[in-house]
Amino acid sequence: MPSLRVAGAVTAAYLLAFGAALAWRLAGDLGDSVLCFAPAAAGALLAATSEADRKQYMARVLAGSMFAPALVMMWASSHERAGLWLLVFVAVHIAAFVASIVWLASLATRIDPAEGVVPVGEDLLLRRLASLASSAGPLRLVPAPVRSRIQFDLLGGEEAERTHRVILDVEVARHAVSVRELLGAHAAAPRDGIEAEMRAAGEPWFDPSRPEAQRVWTRTLQSTMIDPEQLARTELRIELDRVECAWPAGGAPDSDAVMALLAATVTRSGYAWRPRLLPNRKSAASGET
Repeated sequence: MPSLRVAGAVTAAYLLAFGAALAWRLAGDLGDSVLCFAPAAAGALLAATSEADRKQYMARVLAGSMFAPALVMMWASSHERAGLWLLVFVAVHIAAFVASIVWLASLATRIDPAEGVVPVGEDLLLRRLASLASSAGPLRLVPAPVRSRIQFDLLGGEEAERTHRVILDVEVARHAVSVRELLGAHAAAPRDGIEAEMRAAGEPWFDPSRPEAQRVWTRTLQSTMIDPEQLARTELRIELDRVECAWPAGGAPDSDAVMALLAATVTRSGYAWRPRLLPNRKSAASGET
């Protein structure tokens, strides 16, 4: 798996440029300059922290890149030199954060092929993946619109009204598999208070007279970060065009374990695992939205 230091370095560089631009517009003394460059200093410190837990590292970096500039802009809004130009800074920061989510969804989740493994043919890889869908497992095959794609629905204890679809596109020329995850809820019961909340932005936080939602509809794009240790201990036996694995007897595995199994099958077949949030050209050509 690639090092996440690249994400930390890019984040720190962005915060440094953001602070320099803000200081150019605001700084009148040393105190103003310190505040403008404080997010860059925080970003550099967060980038230097341990990446032993990859999920926690990304959470720290993203939190620093999002909230540190937001706090500084709240201070800047009351500065004597503040003006409408500050709205441009807000818009740029929001756009940069959204773009970083899309970029990091691929950078932080990709996995290179297993070392010393010769890539198999496209048809063989597709048959291996299809063999993972069995009556005893948590994967169900879904018809795909193109030949080089395979789609699964994850079952494993989820409510019938909720779906978790995994779309795998085999790219033979790059020896890679493009991965997309689509989560949906269709008239599903809320799982927590956040889903049940019906308060719109700007409305009072506490309103006892407001009812809670009884059914929710959502559509979410996701890119699972697979733990390196979980991937390493994923046991499977590959026999030509079949993959055999042992599912836990005490119940269905969670979605992280299923995604680790798919990634292990792909990487141990000589292909790179390349998750992404947005559709690729093949998805667009097949009419997928």
